Amino acid sequence: MASIKKYNDTYYAMYRKNGRQFKKKIGKVSKAVALKVLRDIEDNLALQKNGIMLPKSVKLIDFFETYLNHVATTQSFKTKEIKVLATKTFKKFLLSDRNYSNIQYLHELPQLAVEKYKSYRKEEQVSNRTINIELNWLSSALKMAQEWGYMYPEIKITRLTETKKLPRYLTTEEVEMLFKNASLFQKQFIFIGIHTGFRIGEMLNLEWKHIDFD
Repeated sequence: MASIKKYNDTYYAMYRKNGRQFKKKIGKVSKAVALKVLRDIEDNLALQKNGIMLPKSVKLIDFFETYLNHVATTQSFKTKEIKVLATKTFKKFLLSDRNYSNIQYLHELPQLAVEKYKSYRKEEQVSNRTINIELNWLSSALKMAQEWGYMYPEIKITRLTETKKLPRYLTTEEVEMLFKNASLFQKQFIFIGIHTGFRIGEMLNLEWKHIDFD
C-alpha cells in the first residue's frame, strides 16, 4: 500500500517494492497533484507485479552516451567514428536553437527538430548524402531506445534526395604523373587499382589464392 507524507512543505511518496520500503520525493506541490503522482506510482507497481514494464524516461545526454557505448562494442571502428561525429553535430544543433536547447529527456524531442536539423546542415553547405548518413544514425538510435524500453519520440525520419554523380576517371596524363612520382611499392597498388577498379581495402586484403592465373 502506497501513501504520501509531507515534510517541510514537500510531499513524498512512500511505497514498498519487492519487500523493500522506498521514499520518492514528489516536490512542493498541492495535495491533489501529490495524490495523482501517488496513483501513477501505484499503477506502475501493479503493472510490474504482473510482469508489465512501462517505458522509462531517459535524459537525452545519458541516452547518447549509452548508445555510443553500444556502438563502440558492437560495430566497426569506422561506424563508431561516423556516429560519434553525428552525435556531436546533432547536440551542437540543439544547443544552437533556443527552442531545443532546454530539452532534457529523449521523449521530449519534437518532429520539427529533425526538419530544422536538415535546414541547419544545408545552411552549412553539407551534402544531402552526409545529412542522410546523420539521419540514419538518429533512426538507428531511436530504434535502440525502443528496444531498451526507454520512452522515445514518435518521429518520422524522411531522407533527402541524393544526386548520383558519375565516377571520375583518371586521364592518361594523370596516370603517367602518378607512375612518375610513385615508388616501386606504390606503383604496384596504382597498377592494380587502375586495371581492376579495386577499392583500397580490397587491394590490401588481396592474397595469392585470390588470383586465377588461368
